[in-house]
This record gives sequence, structure tokens and C-alpha cells, in this order.
Amino acid sequence: MTTQLARTSSDTRTPESKLALPRGHVLVFEHARDVPMGFWERGFSDCWKDFQYYDLIEQTMRCGFDYRYLLVFDENDRPIALQPLLLANQDLAISAGARIARLVAKLRTHWPHFLKSRVALAGAGRRVATAGQRAGSARLLIALRLQLEHARVFAVFGQ
Repeated sequence: MTTQLARTSSDTRTPESKLALPRGHVLVFEHARDVPMGFWERGFSDCWKDFQYYDLIEQTMRCGFDYRYLLVFDENDRPIALQPLLLANQDLAISAGARIARLVAKLRTHWPHFLKSRVALAGAGRRVATAGQRAGSARLLIALRLQLEHARVFAVFGQ
């Protein structure tokens, strides 16, 4: 059984940030529900990992995880792809013994992110472009993947 969610244009939220790419830009949304429903329908309608899947993941996996959804546009402001991201916060000292844990706690009073990491896991990104737009979108998607590897993108997602 699937549930249809009624959305109007006034329901959509503004993205939390915008990132520039060499030949386009990316809008970053914090939640699956923030992405306009039309993009979900165009990109994920034939896939079992659709809007409902990512919305359910957000609702059930809250502790230690953040989510972002990257909506990629070309240089003519046409949508190319929707890329879900799962951001995991990891405490690298979590399994340390009591003595090490006390030392790490003291060090974190001065360096709060000491032995902590943040990992971005990219979900199954899907194209939302029309057939005519797909020809030039590959280079833009490669640029996006390179951009994700760059540290300045993670500043958008918070530390």
C-alpha cells in the first residue's frame, strides 16, 4: 500500500544552501520532504528507493545521522539529478577503555572534534532531466562528485 502525499507549491521549503558548480549549481535540502515532490516523481518513480523510502529512513535513523538532498541544475537552471546523502557522525574513541576515554574527554574541552569524524554516504542518485538534457549532464555530475570530495562542501553540512 502506498500513501500519496498532497503537496502544493506553497508547501515546498527553500533550500538551506546553494553550491556553485563549474557549469551549474546545487540546491541543498535538509529533509526529503523539503525537496519539491515533482523531482522525486521524475527521478525515483520507477525505483523502490523513492521518496517514501528516504522519508522513512529519516524518521527511523535519527541518532548520529543527518540527511541532505542535493538537487543538481545545469548552467541553464534546468534540473539534472537528485542525490540523497546520509551524513554519519562518528566518535572514533567510542570503544576506547576508561583511561583513554577520560584523556579524550579532557582533550575535547579544548578540541571538541578530537577523534571525531563525519562521513557522507551517497545514496542512489537519480537523473531528473529530460532526454534532451541528459547529453551534457554527465560532466556536471562528475563535477558534483568531485565537489563532494572537497572539504568546503562539508562546511555547508555543519560540523
